[in-house]
Amino acid sequence: MRPPRAGRVGQGGRPVTADQVTPVEHEEAVPGGAAESRPVGLDGLLDERNQRLAHAGIARAEDLLLSRYRLSSREEAFDLLRRTSQRFNVKLHTLADVAVHAPAPQRNAHSWMPRRPRGAAPALPALRGEGQP
Repeated sequence: MRPPRAGRVGQGGRPVTADQVTPVEHEEAVPGGAAESRPVGLDGLLDERNQRLAHAGIARAEDLLLSRYRLSSREEAFDLLRRTSQRFNVKLHTLADVAVHAPAPQRNAHSWMPRRPRGAAPALPALRGEGQP
């Protein structure tokens, strides 16, 4: 546990520890209350940490795509991740984590994930002009 902050007393006269204070008042964080526009407290710190982790995972996935598929740039790798994320409605950082943690394909393998079941393509009679007047 962290040591109590000077001058803060909770119920029963016991000192309040830093872990118990949520959120930190803006005036205490920055003199004059200049921190009002920034997220303060545990939620802000968690959001910032999660964002850093997501960016790091996406960067690793970009590196993997650059080497495995011999793409020409990080932008091309990111664009591939972004399009795939949108196509399959999966969050970008989730897709990046799967790409990084999935085992590499065997040399000369036909598919990256050969054990993944593939269903038959659905019938789309409307595309052939059938079924609708």
